[in-house]
Amino acid sequence: MYNTEVNEITNINAHSESFDFLADEPELYSVSDLKVKYPQS
Repeated sequence: MYNTEVNEITNINAHSESFDFLADEPELYSVSDLKVKYPQS
């Protein structure tokens, strides 16, 4: 489904399988690696 709240490139990436390989990759960083923590909006 096309999301009108984001641009066309974001919609293409969301519906493609281009980044599916990342699901098999280990997490390299954690919250403790952050140097600056910004408040969530």
